[in-house]
Amino acid sequence: MAKRSQEWVSTTTMTQALGIHRDTLLRLKGEIFTQGKHWRVKNPLSYRKTYLWNHAHVLKTWNDETSHIS
Repeated sequence: MAKRSQEWVSTTTMTQALGIHRDTLLRLKGEIFTQGKHWRVKNPLSYRKTYLWNHAHVLKTWNDETSHIS
């Protein structure tokens, strides 16, 4: 059970892991990260959306996308 809870993390935790600003992560949500695989809405009925991020999938995609940058 602990593994499952660590799989999906908050926006703050994800930005710290990537070393980027929150606004950058949210912008990339529509560019390189896809709903369901990389991110999901914590409470879809909420007026103000809170996102959860799949730590492993986001890190892999981020590394793949930024590997060519020196």
